[in-house]
Amino acid sequence: MDMARFICRVAFITTVLSDHLDIIITPTRAPIRIIERDQAEVSCKLKGGNSSLSLKYRWFIGNHIVGQKSSILLTADRHMFDEGNLTCAVLDTSDVKYGSATVAVSVQYPPEVFSERRHAVFRGEDASICQDVSGHPTPDDLKWKRVGVKSPWITSHCRIRQVNESHAGEYLFVMNNTMADNIRYETRKGRGVQLVNLVVLYGARAICPSNYTAVVNTTAVLACEVDASPAAHITWSRAGGPAALPQTGSYLRMPRVQVSDAGDYTCSASNTIREYTGRVYTMNDSCTIRLIVRGNLSEAVTADAPSVLVIYKTHFIAASVGIVVLALVVVLVVVYVRRRSKLQDNSEPVRVDGDNGSYMHSTYTGGGKPHAHNYDVTSAGNQTQHYYRQVHRDAEGYYGNVETADPQDYVNYHPEEHTDASYPGNVTVQERRNEFYYGNVDETDIYQNV
Repeated sequence: MDMARFICRVAFITTVLSDHLDIIITPTRAPIRIIERDQAEVSCKLKGGNSSLSLKYRWFIGNHIVGQKSSILLTADRHMFDEGNLTCAVLDTSDVKYGSATVAVSVQYPPEVFSERRHAVFRGEDASICQDVSGHPTPDDLKWKRVGVKSPWITSHCRIRQVNESHAGEYLFVMNNTMADNIRYETRKGRGVQLVNLVVLYGARAICPSNYTAVVNTTAVLACEVDASPAAHITWSRAGGPAALPQTGSYLRMPRVQVSDAGDYTCSASNTIREYTGRVYTMNDSCTIRLIVRGNLSEAVTADAPSVLVIYKTHFIAASVGIVVLALVVVLVVVYVRRRSKLQDNSEPVRVDGDNGSYMHSTYTGGGKPHAHNYDVTSAGNQTQHYYRQVHRDAEGYYGNVETADPQDYVNYHPEEHTDASYPGNVTVQERRNEFYYGNVDETDIYQNV
């Protein structure tokens, strides 16, 4: 009986294997490319063999089951296939595996829309702006430029060589890629922007004056200039004294110093540098100032030491020079404003009203003519009968736009038609309009005392 079962089982397996079953995953692409967030239906079927067999299906990504039907609907995610490819396994009703097929799936996605990155490098090293590039496929269209500086986009390279402090700042990095979907047969463009903050790192450097002179009972201020990136921690110590003084920072203030406070004081600076690669360094530097304490100001003034008195004199001289310069600027501004106002007044028309006692003197309008008048004689009548507005005068004595209120009739009288030298040139008296135009008058004996 057992032998019969064994023979039957062997015969069944032999029958299945002889069918030469091939398992096919469609669409038949290698790899399947799909753009992130798109959906795609993938199916699994047998090619050849006995189609009447009862079959079961299992879909795997890596070792995880993701479906148990002949087809599966995928919603693409960039991390979906991090653990492996897509596999379809075909089994019989007893879970005996007939075979399986595997296909690679490439999820296409654009670069991150906007991101920020801190990029720290040592002074003197090369810096690459185009790092941490995102997107699949990898962007191949890259460009970058410095923020706040008018300059063209750089596309030929992404490297700054031998960086120094002047290179520190923000850079804009733009990346583009082309995504392809071979199920829908379409392509799309992806773009991302990255703001890169380039930090140039260098160890602390401390700089101090060699000595400092103070007077007894005054405040001594010892200064230590420290250059470091990132900022350094600064401490003070005294030779022969405590290991560290309580004050920190670039200045050591000592109120009411005494002769006993004289000595050497050391400024120590330390900073920790952490590079983008993870390297960490601690950098130290120091400098020493000798404090000299004098009993009075005269003792403080020595050839080899700066004194409080010298400092006070310097400040006084600087303040005096500043006051003189400020006063000079004020005077120049006042002169300029006055001259400007005078020029504006001369350029504007001036109204001269005869009723106020202003009149033209020694004006001759053509002696001997029927309607000629001689205004050589000052009279109240002449003053009240005429007013002159918009009188323009320059260095040559030209006049224009002179209007008269004289009620006299002037009948078509044009003195310019005469050649007599006593008539002024370019003078027109219009009939009954009582308007006079004076210009280009060359006869100086005609117009006087204006």
